[in-house]
Amino acid sequence: MSAQEKTVLRGKIEAESLMETAINIINLTQKTGTVNTASGSFEIEVTVNDSLWFSSVQYEQIKIKVTQELIEIGFLEIRLEENVNELSEVRLTNVGLSGNLTKDLSEIPTFTPVDMGFSMSDKPIPTSIERKLHTAKGVQKHSVRNPPGQVNVSLDGIINTFNGKIEMLEKAKENQDLNNLVIAGMNALPDSFFVEELQLPPSEVKNFIYFCTETIYFKSLLRKEKMLELIEFYQRKAPEFIEERMGK
Repeated sequence: MSAQEKTVLRGKIEAESLMETAINIINLTQKTGTVNTASGSFEIEVTVNDSLWFSSVQYEQIKIKVTQELIEIGFLEIRLEENVNELSEVRLTNVGLSGNLTKDLSEIPTFTPVDMGFSMSDKPIPTSIERKLHTAKGVQKHSVRNPPGQVNVSLDGIINTFNGKIEMLEKAKENQDLNNLVIAGMNALPDSFFVEELQLPPSEVKNFIYFCTETIYFKSLLRKEKMLELIEFYQRKAPEFIEERMGK
């Protein structure tokens, strides 16, 4: 079998509480992907030196390099560890603990504002800058003097327009939104993808994502169902970034 000949690699994912969870199995080299079956088994086409990435919110990410030996064996068994964030120390009383952190956390009762009888809004909580901008504009949808449906702009809003405060806050919000987009772009794939697959120095990864945000549809690629398109986009943009911004 030649190094570039494609073959179907079969395997099985083992994990605590897998419970039919769909794991993203992506061939970063071939830009193809699949998910496991309910029992954890999977099949994916590979060639020697391909990079396989196993990813899920519930489990730690794993990256595997396909070797000639692995292809000859024809079967890959992957063990995923649950992605449990370290918690701050807390004091618990009258709670029977088994010693299994994941199990114990799932059995501790939690309460939401709805459980306590408070109403919930599906609108995201405004950031500090958004609140300051709203206050500076002094815009109200209606007031005692303005009926519902009309807009009322206060004197403060007019003054802040002329003194540049609103423009300053709008620029700050724009920068905050851009920074959040860059962080999302970096977190979408493991660090090893940018360094090993795209051949970017670690210090240039963030600059590369800023470069990618200049493409108008970049944000739309960050949706989970667009993962393969995002990988292909990064692979296409990396040579451009290296040539234009790094001078290579």
